Amino acid sequence: MISPQEQAEELVDQMYYQIFDQHTPDTWNKSKQCALVAVDNILNNFGALTDGKSHYCDYAAIKHYTQVKEAIEKL
Repeated sequence: MISPQEQAEELVDQMYYQIFDQHTPDTWNKSKQCALVAVDNILNNFGALTDGKSHYCDYAAIKHYTQVKEAIEKL
């Protein structure tokens, strides 16, 4: 399994290369913001309705992506 730090770096790198053609001194910060948006979307969409009332999420996955978010913020 990929570590939260490795995944954070991978996400920011992927975002960086997506906006590389718009290279500015702020490209890295924009890449971090894009990666944070992606992780927030992942965290906000975890789980599936199981019986119409309860929401099930894999705690390990939530913990992993929370750590990824924290790692991105520290980059």
